[in-house]
Amino acid sequence: MSSVTPNRVTVARQLRGLTKADVAKQVGVSAATITYWEKGEREPEPQSVHRLADVLRVPLAFFYGEAATQITPDSVSFRSLRTLSRQHRDRACAAAEIASTLGQWIARRYELPAVNIPDLSGLPAAVAASEMRQHLRLGSGALPSMLHLLEASGVRAFAMGVDVAKADALSAWIDGTPLVLFNTTKSAERSRNDAAHELGHLCMHRHKAPSGDKAEQDAIEFAAEFLIPSESLRRQAPHVASLSALIALKKAWRVSAGFMLKRLVTLDMISDWSARALWQRLGANGFRSGEPDGMEREHSPVLTQLVQHVRSQHAERAFAFIANETALSAADVRALIVGLLPLTSSEGGDPAIHRMPASVAAPHLQLIR
Repeated sequence: MSSVTPNRVTVARQLRGLTKADVAKQVGVSAATITYWEKGEREPEPQSVHRLADVLRVPLAFFYGEAATQITPDSVSFRSLRTLSRQHRDRACAAAEIASTLGQWIARRYELPAVNIPDLSGLPAAVAASEMRQHLRLGSGALPSMLHLLEASGVRAFAMGVDVAKADALSAWIDGTPLVLFNTTKSAERSRNDAAHELGHLCMHRHKAPSGDKAEQDAIEFAAEFLIPSESLRRQAPHVASLSALIALKKAWRVSAGFMLKRLVTLDMISDWSARALWQRLGANGFRSGEPDGMEREHSPVLTQLVQHVRSQHAERAFAFIANETALSAADVRALIVGLLPLTSSEGGDPAIHRMPASVAAPHLQLIR
């Protein structure tokens, strides 16, 4: 019989947010024994592997697959890093590891867009954002869909799939492929900002861990200039003093009201007095905690077409089929995918694909024969 792959025990445990002591108690062994298993210093008995699978809610086959790609908190970009506990960071990294496994399976089975993210390290953030727009031939207007843009540029996008409420998104380069995970409980506008933020990390911090205040500030500045080019905004909105004008502007650029107001403040396009008044108005109208009358959530063309294709062959067993192919649990596969599907697709219907510039049109998923 094949041996258990040690780091898959670690990944499964961290994915469930459990300590070694937690798992040991439920499996009926010591915490030291779990450490031995995770280091590969001892091989668990078959009955113990069965108990592990039950406790960690993964298929038995999960433990016998190839070693999972090692993703550590130091090797990924996190939004809101300081607010996350080590346990939550480990859990999000484990989600990224199984998302990478799923992404690799999709890439083997289907033809996906090639990676098209230039290395812009060393450039000032605003310059990098302008260079990225030029590279992708996006012009200077509002972008219809950040998710379509990322996937057309070769990024593998998934929902985070675990309950880490304070983590907005994460990104990493894994074996030359960019990966981004989104917290789909956030507003659609917030997720667009997260997508641009993580794109900034991917192009500016490709060769080093994107950690520290400077890297985070770079990504914030990149996202602001990428989503709302300063020169375009200056031409469009020389004067913004009312809440209605701010809301119209934020809808035109498909960002949150708070993001738009911060952009106006940063560019010195609004007086301090007007900014304070508008912050108060936003709070009074519920914009500080949400996005009333917000935009429709963007969806993933790749995952939408994947689910449609698998359902065409396996009816309503799509997630079970993918889980069997990848040695993941059907619940985990669903959690990584459903949050990025349009509602009609998650219910089995056909999605509507938003229009994009020709250079970044929604990718067409093609089965590799």
